[in-house]
Amino acid sequence: KWLNLLPPIMNAVDPIMHGSAIQRGNIYSYTTENYKMTNNQKYHPGFYGDQQTLSMATLPTGITVYTTHPARLECDETPGYFAGFGVAPDAVQDKNVLMSIYNIPSKKIALASGDTVQYTHTLFSKELMDEVILDGKYAFGRVGDSYIALIGAGELSYLPYNQEQVDSLKLPVSDTTKEYDLVQHGAEQFWIYELGSNTEDGTFADFRARIKSNKVTFENFSLTYETSGRTLKNVYDGAFTIDGAAVNVDYKRFESEYITEERKASVFDFAFAGHTLTLDFKNASRVSE
Repeated sequence: KWLNLLPPIMNAVDPIMHGSAIQRGNIYSYTTENYKMTNNQKYHPGFYGDQQTLSMATLPTGITVYTTHPARLECDETPGYFAGFGVAPDAVQDKNVLMSIYNIPSKKIALASGDTVQYTHTLFSKELMDEVILDGKYAFGRVGDSYIALIGAGELSYLPYNQEQVDSLKLPVSDTTKEYDLVQHGAEQFWIYELGSNTEDGTFADFRARIKSNKVTFENFSLTYETSGRTLKNVYDGAFTIDGAAVNVDYKRFESEYITEERKASVFDFAFAGHTLTLDFKNASRVSE
């Protein structure tokens, strides 16, 4: 019975291990021929992470875009400037849209070497993309016929070039005029990603105009975004809804065309193209046909 007391005690003292552990995740991924985006839905908002990356958009040629809150300004160990994070957002994704809300504390966070960094930043390299346009709270990128839009609560801007960061990321940039580190200042803020393409949106100019016409509201850590005929709402540490209907982001262990099974099941039955595989962990058996 004493073991039952361990979870509440651990939550109360909030030890460093909370952030170091790779905890249970609810992974959502959306892929088209033009882009891919993946998110760990509502992964422990407010916690720090040692090496995790919670969300990522991928454009052609392997270009990645992701946002973090830096745990430290240094890059020599984790959690650091780009690896891991100081504070996790409350992030949700539906298809090509990602919505992340940040609540950055003023107090010193776990493993930070100094004061808590009061901004978030996004790897958004001008060097790697064919076209990048900054417009106040908006940033737009194009790689071939694939598009990405970023929307912030405040104005977005690039930080000066930093060779240590470039080396840690292994970015192919060496010119001090190059820009890659897009930041947003403020303790209470959000980032919205929306991906598109020439096939879906027409020209890059058409895509930018559509995104800027979308309605965004952010109040009391509640973020609402209206786009492509649907209304997405994310409440920090609360519900995620689409057109008013609650979205379940607590997934089963497997939910695919090959298998559907609960998280703590001991037997897993896979099936594909007339073949089956049964894994029985309780009895340590493996049967395939």
